[in-house]
Amino acid sequence: MDKCNFFVAHAEPDLKVNSYDVFCGLRAWLIAVAGKIDRCGGKNGKIIKYNEKKFIDELCSGKNQTIFLCSERIWGKGNWSEALNCDFSARYTDEKDIIFSALKGKIELHDLVEAFFKLLPTSESFDYAYSYCESHAYGFGYAAGVFTPDDEHPFMWARRNEAGGWLSKQWDGLSDFFIRDVYPVNVFSGRKLSALPLEKRKALESAMQRFGACETRGKFIVWVLDDHELEDVRVELKAVELLASYCP
Repeated sequence: MDKCNFFVAHAEPDLKVNSYDVFCGLRAWLIAVAGKIDRCGGKNGKIIKYNEKKFIDELCSGKNQTIFLCSERIWGKGNWSEALNCDFSARYTDEKDIIFSALKGKIELHDLVEAFFKLLPTSESFDYAYSYCESHAYGFGYAAGVFTPDDEHPFMWARRNEAGGWLSKQWDGLSDFFIRDVYPVNVFSGRKLSALPLEKRKALESAMQRFGACETRGKFIVWVLDDHELEDVRVELKAVELLASYCP
């Protein structure tokens, strides 16, 4: 089963984001890595052939408020989900989330993080992000808060509720009180850390001092963890109910 690298960035709650600026950043990234944009999401959610003028007209008029751009097909049309039938894709969702995806081996996780910072000033509208590697179908759905079954994550998979936990907090206006989970790369703005309840923030800052490595990038702190550290950190932060993926 194909593995895919993902990067997800969440906008600061209640902050107005210019979707055209986001589009320009996503467009520039996809052209840089894939050479061109092949298909896009239409106003009714269908994946269609990319027509830049039409796409921009619909985006700016409000007819289509989300963005989905993808590279050329890997397989023939109709042989697989059109949204997954590509090496690269870039999305901007109804919840004001940016999502990059790239087949593993095409782009590494740290390259997706660098792509986010190169979107400045667009990235200034966002204050929490993370990057992870997963099976293509499950990871694609997980990024947007949807459980998508595949061979590694069957329909009755015991951890299927993890995918939607963060989205529920977004809908309830509670995202400032949580982070979604811990990942190989975690990105926090100062505002995001300051908004956390004191006990939770102290637990997170303690873990950041004892595990992995931190780097300051402008208003962001980038926290990188090795795979073998993830579960130990997860256990600590679950104990203070910081991780939305495991909270009801």
